[in-house]
Amino acid sequence: AHVVATDLTDVELATFCCAYLTGEQMLERAALKAGERVLVTGASGGVGSGIVQLARARGAIPYAVVRKGKEQAVLDIGAEAVITRGVA
Repeated sequence: AHVVATDLTDVELATFCCAYLTGEQMLERAALKAGERVLVTGASGGVGSGIVQLARARGAIPYAVVRKGKEQAVLDIGAEAVITRGVA
């Protein structure tokens, strides 16, 4: 076990592992490879943001779909570009 210096509860901390593991399993099932592109809907949420980062770590190119106001956050974690949902 590792001590984590945070105000988050154990339950809140556990969600990080769950979200990233879910994303990892999705990328494994899709057999995503370096250089491939992936569209991530809900990219600012727990699983979506994990997928963006895990895809980038694999050398893939993640494109993010988010709602207005979340664009910069997903660019900051590695999205190549952003599609803002609900904006024409």
